Amino acid sequence: MADIRNYLPARLRKVNQKVNQAFIKAINEQNEKLLELIQACIDQFFLTTATGRYLVQLGEQEGFVMPPNSGLDISAYRVLVPLMVSSPKQIRRTFEEAIEAFYTSDKTRPSITASFYAPYNLISGDDLHIETEKGITKISILSANVSDITNISASELSAIINSTQSNIFADNVEDRLTGRNYLRLKSTTVGTTSFIRIVGGTAQNILKFPNTILTEQEVGTQWVFSKPQAYSDVMTITWTAGTNPKLYLIQKGDVLTIRNLPDYLTGPYGSDVSLKGSEDNSSAIIALHTTNEQMDMYVASDTGHGWLWNGSIFVDVGALQSLAAGSYEIIESGYDYVVVRNSIFPITSFMLNQPEDNTLFFTSQKRISIYNNKEYGLASEVEAGVATITVPAIPPLSKRFLTGSSHLHGLQLPVLSFTRNSLTVECSQEKDKPVGLNQFVLSNIRMMYNFRKAYYKTVYVDSSVNPIYAVQSNDDEYSILPFTFPVLIGEDSIHCEVNSDELIIGFTYPHGLLEGWGFTLSDVNTIGNLTSSMINKEFITNKVISPYYIVCSMRENSGINIGLPIYFSGVAFGTFNIYRYLSVLDDGSDFYLEFPDEIAVIASGLKIGTTFVIQPDSGTDVDLFYADAIKHRKLQVKSIIDNKVNIITGLGSGTTGAVILNASGNRSADFGGTNSKYYFDQNSNWNINNAMKNLTVCFLDYTKPKNASYVSSYLYDPTGSQTLHTLSKYITYSSEIILRGSNPGVMFVDKISNLDGGFTFPSSGTMMLDYGTDDKEGPISYLAVIDGGNSFVSQIIIDPAYRFKKTHQSGAQIQYIHSNAPYVPSIDGSAYPVYVTGTAQARNTLFKLLEGLVAGGIFLQPDILFPDIRYSDESIAPFE
Repeated sequence: MADIRNYLPARLRKVNQKVNQAFIKAINEQNEKLLELIQACIDQFFLTTATGRYLVQLGEQEGFVMPPNSGLDISAYRVLVPLMVSSPKQIRRTFEEAIEAFYTSDKTRPSITASFYAPYNLISGDDLHIETEKGITKISILSANVSDITNISASELSAIINSTQSNIFADNVEDRLTGRNYLRLKSTTVGTTSFIRIVGGTAQNILKFPNTILTEQEVGTQWVFSKPQAYSDVMTITWTAGTNPKLYLIQKGDVLTIRNLPDYLTGPYGSDVSLKGSEDNSSAIIALHTTNEQMDMYVASDTGHGWLWNGSIFVDVGALQSLAAGSYEIIESGYDYVVVRNSIFPITSFMLNQPEDNTLFFTSQKRISIYNNKEYGLASEVEAGVATITVPAIPPLSKRFLTGSSHLHGLQLPVLSFTRNSLTVECSQEKDKPVGLNQFVLSNIRMMYNFRKAYYKTVYVDSSVNPIYAVQSNDDEYSILPFTFPVLIGEDSIHCEVNSDELIIGFTYPHGLLEGWGFTLSDVNTIGNLTSSMINKEFITNKVISPYYIVCSMRENSGINIGLPIYFSGVAFGTFNIYRYLSVLDDGSDFYLEFPDEIAVIASGLKIGTTFVIQPDSGTDVDLFYADAIKHRKLQVKSIIDNKVNIITGLGSGTTGAVILNASGNRSADFGGTNSKYYFDQNSNWNINNAMKNLTVCFLDYTKPKNASYVSSYLYDPTGSQTLHTLSKYITYSSEIILRGSNPGVMFVDKISNLDGGFTFPSSGTMMLDYGTDDKEGPISYLAVIDGGNSFVSQIIIDPAYRFKKTHQSGAQIQYIHSNAPYVPSIDGSAYPVYVTGTAQARNTLFKLLEGLVAGGIFLQPDILFPDIRYSDESIAPFE
């Protein structure tokens, strides 16, 4: 663009004043910026309006190449060219979304996990202050938000957090080794700019999110809180006695949270003591004076409450808890003190004897970013036009978790029958029989293999074609099979809620039943409107509460024909009167049943925890409103005092007096008696079609390495890409060197018979040497095996026509080949927890998708985060 001077009158072009020159310069600079804008618009104009080969040519000039076989039409290409050429940074978000789809938000967003596991014992008003790149979010946990704030789960806490704000996402994570659940907080922003940290909140003292500072303040540690003046905003907290809290670890900017202070606080006072009247003269209190006769604090002699006298008014020191508790940023720290700001605490000095370990809790100011994750995935632009994609080596969708997988062959066999202590499987070939000391899981048409639950354990197997395995039934660490013959349940072991169609059955031993399995009751003494024909028959396990309790519906079960529910109306008990308490009792009771005497209470069968209902047509209504409300509720006994049975209705306190006179009711029941029995009937129609049909067992210890530290898969090539052979459990080791090109005829090997005298190596077949190593060789045919008896040396007769292709040292592993074909996992996915041990295929698929964006002028630079080599130490190699 030409200089503006060329367009000015001649007389003005000769003017050389500073103001005039500055004015001309400013106009010229603005014109230059306008020129750049116009040029950009022209470029964009042509890119967005060009067609055909002209559009392709313009795109190629700017580094945008049409991907081959992309399927893009000209309209889509016209949109992509200016987007990719003029604003390549805009596709970074596309990269990040693709990475997150493969690696989940656990790898793309910073998160913090509580150090303490659920359930959490909180108090109403506990809060959390969480800072992210979007600012500080404050969340308060109130007792009204949860069923029991002293026993709150991680899921409940995450629901509260997610429903009250949108800057942070909360969930709960399970420790797969212990089964414990922890609350986790996660930023909602992807990438390196996001972060998360705790900046306050008294719930931090319980949850303990990182980064916590390892101070050692404990119960009994003494602190002095002091201020220069009562209403100063600077408060110094000094350690004076007890365990050294290591305050020297605290830095300026760190966070202090104070929680659960005692009801009243004491301070250093003189010995002048006198009795005074309280503020309202309702009770006597003790006055404590300082040496200057200034009355500082009173302690009530009858209630223990503290009072502060500031010269004009009394202040209940119990209220000081809310004034001292809270969250504070450290503004100064030293060896034995920290300084915070608190303008509302009105005492110049007081002493605190710490009531619990975490009354004072310190959290570091350090932010948690994505780089704090052990593994992370991100997209970054290190230079113009080059995007670095950093991802972990193995995506979570293919990663193996130790408690969720069986790292073994996992031989699958049909189950013919079982008892409490035995398992009979169909095994037509001797070479396929798993060893006796083993573990297994079950599967049928209703359930897949569950490798996360406790396994069943076998301890012995007989030598029959269809072997019978002895199943351990006395170890709590392993699952139990149900009894298949009638066995006692226990006394009064069946519980029935009033007005319910479900039974809760408790056993005095692990029942062994699974959900959906049928079981038969017999010899049950019924109660109420339940008859013997209703109860003494087969039921279906609706829910397994624990190894000792199950839930089933009271249904007419005849084989697989399920009828309508049986409605349980309860067991009738004698008449009584209902009265309302003037005030709610300590246990929460607000009404009580009054019986004529204690004998009548015993005869009613009511016990603490019993549920019951009032007959709607019974008694005389004295207070119509509350009588009607009570008649429409299921009530529960809370306590029994003499002839009074206290109940909780949730209606609260009120005018005392009768509500219903001459009432009668029906209660829930515990019944069954000492003769009640149960058993799992394998021949019932229900179990034949639902439990026993297609019932299979997966033995886990099928190929077991000599080194117990090795936990990886022993099936090296399940796809057959490297070898077409599936090896078996039968392993022995050579006792001599085998030279390349030789055929010794007879190989001397370790003893090959087991303790039962049976061969652990089949009598003939094919074998593999040093499988899984560079010296792998096979298949090699052999003709026979000769047991060495007590000599601990056996022999294998080799096919005379075979010549060894490699040299094998003494101790080479010799393994029997089960099949000359690779193992193919079942299509229902049940075997994948066994065989999928981690793969790079998902990662490679991600890179292929991202490479499609290279056409936009963006070049990818992969950066793969490989984990530490777990078995780099040769001492823990799998078969050494």
